[in-house]
Amino acid sequence: MTIKTLLLVEDNPGDARLLREMLNQQAPHHIELTHVERMSDAEKCLAEHVVDIVLLDLELPDAKGLESVRRAHAAAPRVPLVVLTGRDDEAMAVRALQDGAQDYLIKGQVDSHELLRALRYAVERKVMEEALLEASALARKSDEQYRLLFESNPNPMWVFDVKTSRFLIVNSAASACYGFSKQEFLGMTIHDIEPVAERDRPSVATEKKAGDQQFLESRKHTKKDGTIMDVEITSRVAAFDGHPATLVLVQDVTLRRNLEETLRQKQKGEAVALLASGIAHDFNNLLGIILGCTELALLYSQEGSPVASKLIDVQTAAQRAVGLTRQLMFFSRQEVTEARILDLNESVAASERFLDRVIGEDIEFSCTFATKPLYIKIDPSHLEQILLNLVVNARDAMPRGGQIRIETALVDLSSGLLEPDWVTQPGPHALLTFTDTGQGMDAATCSKVFEPFFTTKERGKGTGLGLAMCDGIVRQAGGHIAVYSETGVGTTFKIFFPLTSAAAKASFLLEMPVAHSQGETILVTEDEPALRGTIVESLEENGYRVLQCASGAETIAMIDQRHGAIDLLLSDVIMPGMSGAKLSHRVAHKYPRIQVLLMTGYSGNTLSRHGMSRGASVIQKPFTRHALLQRVRTMLDAAKAISKKHKILVIEDEAPSYCELISEVLQVSGFEVLCARDGAMAWVQGLSEPVDLVVVNMAMPHSNGLSICQKLKADPSTAHIAVLVVSGTVNEYDKELAFRAGVNAFLSKPFDRDELLSSIKVVLSEKKGSGSMHIRHQRIHETF
Repeated sequence: MTIKTLLLVEDNPGDARLLREMLNQQAPHHIELTHVERMSDAEKCLAEHVVDIVLLDLELPDAKGLESVRRAHAAAPRVPLVVLTGRDDEAMAVRALQDGAQDYLIKGQVDSHELLRALRYAVERKVMEEALLEASALARKSDEQYRLLFESNPNPMWVFDVKTSRFLIVNSAASACYGFSKQEFLGMTIHDIEPVAERDRPSVATEKKAGDQQFLESRKHTKKDGTIMDVEITSRVAAFDGHPATLVLVQDVTLRRNLEETLRQKQKGEAVALLASGIAHDFNNLLGIILGCTELALLYSQEGSPVASKLIDVQTAAQRAVGLTRQLMFFSRQEVTEARILDLNESVAASERFLDRVIGEDIEFSCTFATKPLYIKIDPSHLEQILLNLVVNARDAMPRGGQIRIETALVDLSSGLLEPDWVTQPGPHALLTFTDTGQGMDAATCSKVFEPFFTTKERGKGTGLGLAMCDGIVRQAGGHIAVYSETGVGTTFKIFFPLTSAAAKASFLLEMPVAHSQGETILVTEDEPALRGTIVESLEENGYRVLQCASGAETIAMIDQRHGAIDLLLSDVIMPGMSGAKLSHRVAHKYPRIQVLLMTGYSGNTLSRHGMSRGASVIQKPFTRHALLQRVRTMLDAAKAISKKHKILVIEDEAPSYCELISEVLQVSGFEVLCARDGAMAWVQGLSEPVDLVVVNMAMPHSNGLSICQKLKADPSTAHIAVLVVSGTVNEYDKELAFRAGVNAFLSKPFDRDELLSSIKVVLSEKKGSGSMHIRHQRIHETF
């Protein structure tokens, strides 16, 4: 029911303002709210204006406690009334409901969702009560009118005998809702539509035996097909053909209850996720200390010695703990995705041991692998999550045992095999096939298995999120998951992952040596003393001059004292007083020459809430000594390579947010950036002024990167402009065409911030006529 007008009777201005904000926040349509502070004003308003509902405080200047309820109900008995008070008194709540209130809410214990829901339910219940009262009144006046109203009511209604509990009369809505014909109903008792657990509960109206009152209660009913639904019953004792009977009006609230339960679970999950995120963040700091100290100790230990062996054991255990932390972050949706190139065969084989422990002895488990390695790019923990979810679902579908089989294979998907909703592109793929001999599913169920919160398991035994998460992970990896199943036969999942070359894996796994310091000064800001000390020692050991601070304010003071003579600021993001994000903004504004690298264990979504730019340089905790030194060296070298402020034109139509992200990264790095959505706009907007470099998407609706490059190179006034082409769907032939068109460099999507900046550094540092190159650097950290 839509609430258009609400009368708020509340003498506390602060509470009134808060309630107004809560309603404005949640109401899908504007609610006209009238606020009065005295009961006398409320009575006048109810007499002169149409009001849909009253929200009433119990402590008013001219009415205290239940007096306010009685006066409001007397002034407008047909208007639903909801009490909102600070008195958490169960006895008071019962008396308020008896005196005409529809609900009793406690201030500070309801949020905006619950408040609006309570108001709506109050209006619905009042409408049902009015319908029941009108039906009873008409029954006393005219049996014919009563039967007409009874029969035409859209909600199920019936009358049953108080002594025998047999149905005496039912309306058509009851037959339509429950599936029984009217004749079948008349041969049944009220207990025949109740689950066994509900049959011992007497009707409230029958138990009270109060003929002048009506009662609202929640129950469960069973339809003819066995479906159990949640219902709200409004009932009152009435006479039927001279016999005591109960008149009942029913409202199916199953969907409402499911939505309420989903909301409760979501809120509970959010609370637990917040806790998990906080634990993971603190644990990352501890792991950073353990890993850093272990690596430093290994530097000073003799290789092969017992001490070095023990240190390696500590390092291995700490790295396993990093994996556990990342699982916490995944659960809390704060995980930092770290896609890696791995062999699907090796990864599945490595997972067999822990999958065996999950399955049980009555299920036969086997794996068959492709004869050649299948290199794919995915977060290893995400692949484990997929396998675990599929195994658990298969196990639950085979309570008496069965078979689970996993197979890997190399397939080549042509464009004709791809459905419109597939994310993956044509070409070679690694196929992971998962088959079980369980109960299977019909076509209708198969069509819903990837929907969030959809589950075929019993209540409390499944969240409905497992397969939805699998689908999201596969799509994030650029692949596709499909399901095939028949009832009683079993289920097969086919997962297609785009193939990556073995050369890329070798490049990814190669840990390049890190160059030593060239005399740069680094300022480390970290509020955790032990972690700060470990980082400082790692940098000093590599030859850097290192300063250290424990807070943002102390950092600003030290930079000012040195007049900005610092090459790089390495700061934590979450710190008391001033966050790393605010610190980096202040430093960049006052000393733009200083490079800033932020350390964090949180994801990009969390960081944005702390005011951090998407283009900021970030290293994820916990990091190894080598990763830190490599990242620092990359940033310092990139800063030195560009001697003047270059102007870059970005032509990207794939998504406005993608173009904005590239632009923000470049702007933070000191470039002047122009943007265009396609080639035509580029000529109008971008090339009206000189630019040093064009970054262009290869495939666009109205033009492509190659044609733009050809136009630039053909025009003597623009032939000197360097061109960097980016694309996510290319082959060697496409690359050859790009270089023939005069492209200076080529970068494959997805790429990270460091790859983009390193590519631009190489292009801008090349002299004219130096030739074209294909750039594909080792992935270091955050991926766009």
